[in-house]
Amino acid sequence: SNTVTDTKHALKRISKIIPRDSIKNEVSIMAELKGHPNIVGLENAYEDNSHYNIVMEFLKGEPLTDILMRRDLSEHQASILCRAMLLAIHYCHKRGIA
Repeated sequence: SNTVTDTKHALKRISKIIPRDSIKNEVSIMAELKGHPNIVGLENAYEDNSHYNIVMEFLKGEPLTDILMRRDLSEHQASILCRAMLLAIHYCHKRGIA
C-alpha cells in the first residue's frame, strides 16, 4: 500500500531458485500487456537477496478461480466472464504472446 497516494498494490514474491530468465520473461510480458482492462497491470519489478518481486495493481473481489468454481454462477454471468477472458487472450495473441 502506498501511504502517500493511498493506493493498494499486490506483491508476487518468487524465490530465486527460479531461473532469472523466466522472471524477466514474465515481467516483460506483463509490461507489454499493461493497460488492457482484463489483464492485471504491472507496476514495478525488483529483486532482493532472496526473491524476485513483482508489484501489480491490486484487484478487489474474490479470485477468478473461486468465482468459476461457484455452483450458483448463472449462464449469463459465465458468458460475461468467458467474453472478458477471450478478449484478454485475443489481446495477447495479437501481440504474439501465446
